[in-house]
Amino acid sequence: MTTQQPTQQSLTGRSLKAAAWSVLGRGGSEALKLVSSLILTRLLFPEAFGLMATGISIMIMVQLFTDTGTRLSIIQNPRGREPEFLDTAWMIAVMRGIGLGIILALMAWPMGRFFGKTELTPLIMLLAITPVLAGCENPGMALVIRDMKGQRQVFYDLIPQIGGFICTVSLAFITRSVWSLAIGAVCVSALKLAASYLVDSYRPHLRWNSEAGREMIRFGTFIILNSLISWSATNLDRFFIGKMINMETLGIFSIGLNIGAALETFCIQILGNSFFPAISTVAGDLKRSVRVFSKASSTIMALAAPLLVTLALFSNEVMSMLYDTRYAGSGAVLFWISLRGMPHIISIIECSTLFAFGLPRLETIAMGARLVALVVLLPLGIMHSGIKGALLVLLAISLIPPVIEAIGLKRALGFPVLPLVIPWLQAVIVSGVAFAAHALLRPYLGGARWQSLPHLAATLAIAASVSLLMWRLAMKNVDVAYSHIQGAEQ
Repeated sequence: MTTQQPTQQSLTGRSLKAAAWSVLGRGGSEALKLVSSLILTRLLFPEAFGLMATGISIMIMVQLFTDTGTRLSIIQNPRGREPEFLDTAWMIAVMRGIGLGIILALMAWPMGRFFGKTELTPLIMLLAITPVLAGCENPGMALVIRDMKGQRQVFYDLIPQIGGFICTVSLAFITRSVWSLAIGAVCVSALKLAASYLVDSYRPHLRWNSEAGREMIRFGTFIILNSLISWSATNLDRFFIGKMINMETLGIFSIGLNIGAALETFCIQILGNSFFPAISTVAGDLKRSVRVFSKASSTIMALAAPLLVTLALFSNEVMSMLYDTRYAGSGAVLFWISLRGMPHIISIIECSTLFAFGLPRLETIAMGARLVALVVLLPLGIMHSGIKGALLVLLAISLIPPVIEAIGLKRALGFPVLPLVIPWLQAVIVSGVAFAAHALLRPYLGGARWQSLPHLAATLAIAASVSLLMWRLAMKNVDVAYSHIQGAEQ
C-alpha cells in the first residue's frame, strides 16, 4: 500500500491551522510564565533563581546524554503509526527515564560540592523525579504533533502550566524558598504525564520490536551526539556565570534570559508543531521542500524581527516596569538575548530541515563549532568584562550555527541561495530601520519606565511596517527560487 503525499494546498492549510493553535497555546503559556515571574521575583531572592537555573541545567544535561530522539523518530519515520513501533519507543523512553532519575540522584551531592551550595544537593534529588515522569508519557503525543492536531497540543502544554503556576505561587507564599520552584517543576511533569493520556487515546503496552528498536537507535545515534552538543553550546553559559561570577548574577541573568527568550521560544514552538511535520512530509521532493522552507522562514522572521529588535531597544525600560531594583542588571541581558533571537530562529528552521532530510550529522557539526567557540571565548569574555563580556560573546557565537547549516543545505541538498539569504536580509534591514527610528524619535517621545510606551509603540509600528513590506517581497521571490531548481533539473 502506498502513502499519498498531501497536496500543497492541504499541507499549507494544516500547517497554518497547527501554527494558529501553537500561537494560542504558546502565547498563553508565555503569558503565564511572565505573570509567574512577576509574582515570584517579589516573593523570592535572586539567588533562588540562580540555584533553580543550575539544577534545571544539570537535569537537562543528563537527559540529553541519552536522548534517543524517540519522538522525532515517530514523526519522521514512515512506520511511526504502527503499534509495535510506538510501544518500542515507549519502552525506550521509560527505561531511559528511570536511568536518568538514578543518575541525577547520584550526581546531586558532587554538584552541590562543585558549586559550593549544599542546598543544591536536595534540590537536584527532587528534580530527579521529572525525567522518570516524562519517560512514562504517552507515545501517541508524537502522532498528535505529526498530524498537526494543534488543539490537543495546546491542552497538553497549557493545562499543566496552569497547574504548575498555582502550585509554585502557592508554595512561594508559604515557604518563601527555592523549594517552591522545584516542587512546581515536578508538578508540571506529573500533570503533563496525565495530560498525555487524556489528549490521545493510544495506550502503550510492554512490547518490543527488534527492527523498530534498531531503526530508532540508528536514527538516535546522531540525535544523542547532537543533543549533547546542542545543550552544551546553549547552556554551558549558566555554569560559567554561576561558577566564575556568582549565583546572584546567574539569577539576574536567568530573569533577563527568560524574558528575552520567551518570544524566541514562542516561535520555535510554532515551528516544531507546524514546520517540522510539514517539511518532513515533503522531504522527498526538493522543489516542494524549498517552497515550504521559504514561506516558513520568511513568515516567522517577518513576525519575530520587529518584536525582538523593539524588545532589545527598550530592554531597560521593560525590565524597570516589570521588576524591582534588585533585577536592574537584567536589562542588559534582555538587550543581547533579544538580538540573539533572530539568528537562533533561522538556525532552528535550517536545523529542522536537515533533520527532516535525515541529515542530523550536519547539525551536529554546526553546534559543535558553536560549542568550541563558547568554551574558548566565554571565559575570556567573563574575565575581561564580567557579565557584559559574556553577553557579547553569546551574541557573536549565535551566528555560527545558521551559517554552517545554510552551507550544508546548499551543498548536501542543492538548496538555492536566495531562500537561505532572505531571512538574514529581513533581520538586518528591519533591525537597522528600528535602531534609526528609535534614535530619531527619542528626543520627542523618549521617557523613563511607563512614559516610554509611546516611543516603544511608534518604533514597533515602523519596524512592523518595514517587516511587512520585506515579507511581501520575500513571498514574490519564492517562485524565483522555484524556477532556479527547475532550471537546474533541466
